Amino acid sequence: MSRFALLALAGLALAACESPVTPAPVAQRSAGAPVAFNLGGPNHQNVTAPLSGYLYSPCNGEIVNVAGTEHAVVAYSDTTYNIHVNTSDVAGTGATTGALYHLNVTEKQGQAYSSNGTYSVSFQVNEEVVASGTTPNFMAHFTETFGWDGTQYYSHITGDPNGVCK
Repeated sequence: MSRFALLALAGLALAACESPVTPAPVAQRSAGAPVAFNLGGPNHQNVTAPLSGYLYSPCNGEIVNVAGTEHAVVAYSDTTYNIHVNTSDVAGTGATTGALYHLNVTEKQGQAYSSNGTYSVSFQVNEEVVASGTTPNFMAHFTETFGWDGTQYYSHITGDPNGVCK
């Protein structure tokens, strides 16, 4: 499961909030004034939502229909925004092998903004697709950081976003 799929899942979890936060109006600012984010309401959301979909195992090309629960915690302030997502009891059966798969995902996303226009965004992803028997497992662990430091854009990835089969 790619980080973009995880971002979509996080978005779905947030959309499932029983009491969504309504953004407060933001006053107009003059050119050169610091950027401020006013998201209104409490600065912490805790969401649990059902999760279902299809997973592709790059280790054997198998499609797996998975279902379970995802949990997201969102915290924000005027200059930061953080999301932590993890899965719980997400499992499925492989369409070809009939193998039982378990999906374990934790993802931490963070964004920070400053009044001088600089910002940074980071994604820390840990995915483990554990299959039963001799069916290969898939694991991906990586961190991606990008942003603007005031003079240039930067992007850096550590770990292996393509994952490995074991």
